[in-house]
Amino acid sequence: MARNLAFAIIILINCLFSFKYLERYTDHYLGLTILYLFVQVFLIVLYKRIEKRKLIQVSLLSGLILIPILIAIYSFIYIDPMELNVDRWSVIDSFWNQLLSGRYPYYAVSHMGNIPGPMPFYYLVALPFYLTNTYSFLSAIGCLVFIFFLFKELNLSLIPISVIISIFSLVTFYEIVVLSNLFTFSVLVAIALFYFEKRFRKESKGILINAIILGLLLATRSVYSLAYVVFFISFLKTRMINVRQAAAYSAIILTSFVLTFVPLLLFYFDDFFKMNPFIVQSSFLLPASLIPLLFIIAVIFGFLAKTTWQRFLYSGFTIFLSILIYAIYLISQYGFLEALYQSKIDISYFIFSIPFLLIGKLTFTKKINIDQIANSGYATGSFHNLQLSKPQQ
Repeated sequence: MARNLAFAIIILINCLFSFKYLERYTDHYLGLTILYLFVQVFLIVLYKRIEKRKLIQVSLLSGLILIPILIAIYSFIYIDPMELNVDRWSVIDSFWNQLLSGRYPYYAVSHMGNIPGPMPFYYLVALPFYLTNTYSFLSAIGCLVFIFFLFKELNLSLIPISVIISIFSLVTFYEIVVLSNLFTFSVLVAIALFYFEKRFRKESKGILINAIILGLLLATRSVYSLAYVVFFISFLKTRMINVRQAAAYSAIILTSFVLTFVPLLLFYFDDFFKMNPFIVQSSFLLPASLIPLLFIIAVIFGFLAKTTWQRFLYSGFTIFLSILIYAIYLISQYGFLEALYQSKIDISYFIFSIPFLLIGKLTFTKKINIDQIANSGYATGSFHNLQLSKPQQ
């Protein structure tokens, strides 16, 4: 039930993008959105009949790799960023322009008049793409890393239909064309959580490095803290770790997170307390009174999650619900039509949940539970020897 709900949410997000953005180009956007829904359902039915054909699998894998790259190349050559109605690239651009000019970066203003919201490590990851002006490839790389991860760790013999519908979608096209990067950063966080759990069970020394990486990735967007809560509450509830271990790893993560702000505090101490990502996010997204509700939801899902696939799936549910609450709040303030079509709601935030939902669904399908790795034949290796027990979705 839960994994089917995850797939339904992904399809819903695809349709939401269709409903909003096709309205800009045609009066038939509602009909086209319904058609898009039926096309996705048709593909699910059709794929079950042809999924085992080698030519189909080779063609799909080639498409999963080539299409994001081709869209990125097209966007790089033909899309004028200044004409876009999305300014994630411009926020990065203005941040680094401001900082490299010796000015406090959180006073920067994008070409649409927005100030930087993400945290410092986000901009550090984006620095190579700023220097080369290749933001579309930052968007595309998330798809490629995700595909590589799925094949490496889940040993996919058949490409799941859920991956096909997620990558060959309006969401992916949107992300790359408008130089967004939400999917890429969510993929990085989800993969880091996966390896943290895997290495902990293997008692690997790399667990400390992985905890540091989790802290750095937390210093990109605060929404990922909800997934961290789900995972650590679940670890404690299932006795995968004890309170002392949870406290130690949490301290490492938080220390790594805090250290990303140290340069700003050293060079722009007074400015930091006038404007910083915490102030921006609390001012422009949700009122502070609703933030505890999001963490309560995360704690509840953490108690419910008992296995690897549940931890990912419930993290996806938590993030999706947090964005839904944000959307409902803005609809209550502006009304549905204005909130949606005047971009009071940034529906692209729903993308945050997609990698978590997909990994949760696919780890269930593959019957992978990292909790059991330490006691299995796979404790010192990868998942490459696992076999499919049933068709993937």
